[in-house]
Amino acid sequence: EAPDSWHIVSHNLSTGETTCLTAAGTLCENPALCGTVVVWEEAQQKGRNIRGYDFSTGRYIQITDSEDYEINPAIGEGIVVWEAHGKSNGDIQGMNLETHHQFRIADEGLSNDTLSAWNTIVVWENLGRVYWIDLKTGRKTRIESLSVKHCPTLYGSTIVWEDYRNKNADIYGYDLGELEEFPISVNALSQKHPDVFGNIVVWEDERNENLDIYCCSLPIQIISTTYVLLMGGLMVLLVIVLIRKEE
Repeated sequence: EAPDSWHIVSHNLSTGETTCLTAAGTLCENPALCGTVVVWEEAQQKGRNIRGYDFSTGRYIQITDSEDYEINPAIGEGIVVWEAHGKSNGDIQGMNLETHHQFRIADEGLSNDTLSAWNTIVVWENLGRVYWIDLKTGRKTRIESLSVKHCPTLYGSTIVWEDYRNKNADIYGYDLGELEEFPISVNALSQKHPDVFGNIVVWEDERNENLDIYCCSLPIQIISTTYVLLMGGLMVLLVIVLIRKEE
């Protein structure tokens, strides 16, 4: 049965307050949070568009309004980026949250990718390769190692991803300042879906034959954990609501 609503819900870790940010009957998914702004993709009559909400002002932000499919948003330090499918056939586009100026980042014809952004750096995956661009210079760079890479994410000067050079998934990183790649977690069983904030990296880990959450600090020191705190004391969840119709 198809869901009638996919809601975006926020939870304030300091106050314990939980708030639904989207209206009944809307189909919303893929939330991303930075500071006081959360963005998501929302199914609308014209297609899929990117919307946002600023907790500091209590106002919604209509980031895109087109007949294309604008999906998979990412946000970081004043910019929002997303995939645009339709006439553009898989471009990466962005918007400055302060000026509301929209711009094209890359014309990739994307087919399998993940976006992440921080300040003026945007990172994405395309066909198992990880690329990054500095919006200040317009320079686009590919991480040179030839292994298949998925799920890149960025914070500050650190990119992390899941890497298949050893056939199973391991976690590797890249220092944008030093332009150097480094291993984070290499194990006989798979490690997937990394994220990074500050000097902490977290990921799913199968080393105990079931999915656990592991983390490490940079430089590497692996510890086990069962929770992750997100920026600004806010945690954003995707809630799927199924409304059963009476027979």
